[in-house]
Amino acid sequence: MRIVLERVSAGYGKDLALREVDLEIGEGELLAVIGPNGAGKTTLLRVISGALQPSAGTVYLDGRPLSELGPREVARRIGAVAQIPEASFDFTVAELVELGRLPRLRFPDRLTERDRAAVKRALELVGLTGLAERRLSTLSGGERRKAFIAVALAREPTGLLLDEPMAHLDLKAQLELLFLFREWAGEGVTVVATCHDLNLAATFPRLALLGGGRLLACGPPTEVLTREGVREAFGVEVEVSRDPLTGAVQLRYFRLPSGTFRTGP
Repeated sequence: MRIVLERVSAGYGKDLALREVDLEIGEGELLAVIGPNGAGKTTLLRVISGALQPSAGTVYLDGRPLSELGPREVARRIGAVAQIPEASFDFTVAELVELGRLPRLRFPDRLTERDRAAVKRALELVGLTGLAERRLSTLSGGERRKAFIAVALAREPTGLLLDEPMAHLDLKAQLELLFLFREWAGEGVTVVATCHDLNLAATFPRLALLGGGRLLACGPPTEVLTREGVREAFGVEVEVSRDPLTGAVQLRYFRLPSGTFRTGP
């Protein structure tokens, strides 16, 4: 899926959370959206998913204005996972993931073998096959988040929008998700994920840095995660280096006991 935003502004009431954002995300691209709290990261995902209508500008999915696509068609194309996903009932994991197939069903259709295969694959991808019959209320925060990611995957979307998908996950689970993101992108799925951990975000091939609702920078980590860029967006001083094994950008943060930030050890 190719996603294009042209001078998009959006917000809640009179308050704009996004201001004239121009952004293009290519098919099969893996993009991390970063920025401080209130920068507009979640709003950006909501606008792309169609959950929030922009007050100005246009969002395009594969060359078509999002406003011309019906909710069902958008739901088939995009799998979206909220920062704090919720369910209205204490489903089993399998029952929850089956709900991901609803946009591809027409009432009163029932799940077919293809639908069940998609659900099974989604559970396998996030490592929850062994917990398929567990109730959501019995899961840890990380397991619950994986279950909702599986719901999105069960749709077999061409685009995935994930709000803080690695929150509440341990290190192993975070790395597993990162590898999965790369696999999905390799299969042509466009993956857009917000991320608060800048060192984790640095493992993504491309970053979009938001600040004050505006797109401050977009490009590879080496171009976005600079001392100047982090200072402008977060008000924090950092030391930027490269991992000697992987070549990935690494950040070190410096803070004085008083709570002020400085440049250097």
